Amino acid sequence: MIKHSKYGPSRLSRIIACPGSVELVENLMITSTIQEPKPSKDAAHGTILHDITKKFYSDNPENPNIKELDKVELNDQALIQDATEYADLILKSLGHTNYFTASESSIDLTSWGLPDVWGMLDFMINDYAKRHVHIIDWKFGAGITVYAKENPQLLAYAAGAIKWPTTVQEITLHIVQPAIEHYDTWELSIHDLYDWVHGTLAVAINKCHNDGIDKFNPGIEQCRWCEAKNFCEARTTFVQEAAVKFFEAKEKLATCSTMEDLVKLLEIAPLVEDTIKSIRHYLQIELEKGNIVPGMKLIRGRANRAWISENDTITWLAKNTSIEELFTSKLRSPSQFEKEVRTLKKSEGFKALYETPEGKISMVSESDSRPVIQINSGAINVFADISD
Repeated sequence: MIKHSKYGPSRLSRIIACPGSVELVENLMITSTIQEPKPSKDAAHGTILHDITKKFYSDNPENPNIKELDKVELNDQALIQDATEYADLILKSLGHTNYFTASESSIDLTSWGLPDVWGMLDFMINDYAKRHVHIIDWKFGAGITVYAKENPQLLAYAAGAIKWPTTVQEITLHIVQPAIEHYDTWELSIHDLYDWVHGTLAVAINKCHNDGIDKFNPGIEQCRWCEAKNFCEARTTFVQEAAVKFFEAKEKLATCSTMEDLVKLLEIAPLVEDTIKSIRHYLQIELEKGNIVPGMKLIRGRANRAWISENDTITWLAKNTSIEELFTSKLRSPSQFEKEVRTLKKSEGFKALYETPEGKISMVSESDSRPVIQINSGAINVFADISD
C-alpha cells in the first residue's frame, strides 16, 4: 500500500486554508474513528490514464505507445493523445534540445526545509537554455474545473522539481484537462515561488502544530474533501451560525433584504447543504452497522426487474413471441416487453427469465409506511466507497 504524505501536494489547498484539519484528521485516524479513504472509481480510472501517459515519455523502447493505448476505450485514448500533444507542443516551442523532462517522478521539498512535503509530479520540462521550468498536471476528470493560478498543488510540484538553491528564473504551471477542453497556465518567477514556500506553505505547516481554535477555518472548498469534517467542532459551529442566518433571511425577505445579503447566503449554502448530506450519510452508516438511531430506520426502495440471463431471454422470446425487434440500444426490460405483449404477464416461462433485485437501502422517518429491514451488526458496510 502506498503511503501518502499528510502534507501531500493534493492536500495543500485544504491545509493552507485550515491548518487545524491536519491534527484533527491524524487524531481521528489514530483512534480509528475515521479511516484512510479508499480511491474512488474515478480516481482509479485517472491513475490508469496517468500510467499510460507516462509511457509516452519513457526511454524504454519496449513500451510502444500504440499498444498502451489499445488497453483503454476510444474516449480515453483521445484524452491521452490530447494531453501528450499539449506537452509535445511545449517541447516543440522551445526551439532547441537543451532540456530535461521527467514523467511521474517523486518530488519532495527537503531542499526548501520542508521534508514532510512530498508527492508525485505528473510531468516536468526543464528548459536549461532559458532557465525556465514547465510543470504540467494532467487532470483527466470532467467534474470540477481546475485552474493553474496560485494552485498550491502545482506550486509544491514546482518547488519539489526545482530544488533550492537553483539557477531557474521562471516557472509556468499548466493544468491540462482534455475531457472538458480546458488548458490553463500561470507564470511566476523563482522569487514568487520562494515567497510562497516560506511565506505561505511553511507558515501553514507550522500553524498545524499550534494550539487554539483559530487554526481552524471551515469553508466550502477546504471542507469538501476533508476526512474529518463530520467530527469538526469548528465546522459544526460555522454551519449552525449559517443556519441562523438563513432563518433570519426568511424574515428579511418580507422586508426586501438586499441582493448582497442574499448573495452572501448563497455563497455559504453549499456548505450547509453538504453538512446536511454528511449528517444523513453518517447516520445511515450507523444504521447499517446495526446501531440504533432514534427516530430513523432503514427500508428498501423500489427496484426494477432485470433479466437473469440475456442469452436465455433472447432464445425464449424468439421461440415464444412474434416480437421481431428484441433490442433498442440494449435488450428491452421486462416491463417494456409486457407493455407490448400483455399476455407475457401470465407466462410462467417469461417470469422465469427475470428477477427483482433488492432495492437500494435508504433512511426515512419512522412514520413512513414501508416495512423496516433488519440489519445484521456484522454486515458489510455497503456505503464505504461512497464519496461526498
